[in-house]
Amino acid sequence: MYAKHLNKPFGSGVERQIKNRIPKVYLETQKQLKVPQPTASRTAQEKNVTGIMYPGMNIARPQDLVMSCMDELVENVNETRRICKDLLNQGLLSEDRYRTIVAAPSSQDRMKQLLHALSSKGQQGRNALYRLLQEHEPELTLQMEHAVYVHVMRQKLIQSVRQVEPVANRMLTQGLITEEEYFQVCEEEGSEARMYAMFQVLEQQGMKQSDGFYNALFHCEPLLYRELEKDRVLQMCELDKENDQLVHLIQEDNLEERWRELESKEKQVEKEKEKLRREWDLLEKQKAEMDQERKQVLEMKRELEQFWRKRDETEEDVISHFHTGIEEQRMTGQWGHLNNNGYSMSVNVNNFLSFN
Repeated sequence: MYAKHLNKPFGSGVERQIKNRIPKVYLETQKQLKVPQPTASRTAQEKNVTGIMYPGMNIARPQDLVMSCMDELVENVNETRRICKDLLNQGLLSEDRYRTIVAAPSSQDRMKQLLHALSSKGQQGRNALYRLLQEHEPELTLQMEHAVYVHVMRQKLIQSVRQVEPVANRMLTQGLITEEEYFQVCEEEGSEARMYAMFQVLEQQGMKQSDGFYNALFHCEPLLYRELEKDRVLQMCELDKENDQLVHLIQEDNLEERWRELESKEKQVEKEKEKLRREWDLLEKQKAEMDQERKQVLEMKRELEQFWRKRDETEEDVISHFHTGIEEQRMTGQWGHLNNNGYSMSVNVNNFLSFN
């Protein structure tokens, strides 16, 4: 699309930089790429097909990318849990819906539920999903952009691509098309007719084939690829600016609502804090009671130890006196026995000692 910009006065900024960087060889190549316009019947047919596949799409907007590649997203997105977590943080998913989605058994089921959940969010939800896909699934997002851009630029490609057979051959080698489809394209007369046949093949295939066709242009039509890629990147930059402005407006519209939500959450947090304070005071009271009971138990333990100590001492004294009394009785009994056997002397310990 840079060729049409060359007929207009260049201003400041990006357009002046682009003009200064466009080499003369590139400009001459653009003149060679101009071909006669297609017939009226084919133009009408092309518009009908493009309108059915991508209704109202002039450029590949993020919401159009998401809407047109839903089946591919369901099949190929793997980082569904991270995307759902980010959407939850942005307020585009509720807690209940988030738990339901992440509990799904497979990434395909999670992606289906996620797309269904975002359907009620409209353009805001699709833009947010596209941003997260750029972050978590960059290769898949680039394939999606290439595939949609190929169909958006259908008429431009039909008029500009000359090396159709090498492109088809490369796609055949990579397994993107069958031999039958390859011959279906190459049997046509002229590059324009072959490109119509190529688009008939691509429209029956998916995102992978359209992305493969776009990448094949890099090797077979490098100048055209450079022009298309610059145009695509500039379009995406312009869309990014528009989306940023839209997000800013949406944020301003939802600011009051978000403020009320924050106030409600703040009140809820205060209630939870008060509840925690009461529970903490109750725990402190119970702890004080337990400390008091512990002191009482320790005091009772010391008293019990003193009681057992005194009891042991008393038992020792009683046993000692008991053994002393038995010994005295035994000694008295021995002396009485000796006296009964005919000794006239009285029982006296001193006499007994002298007797011995």
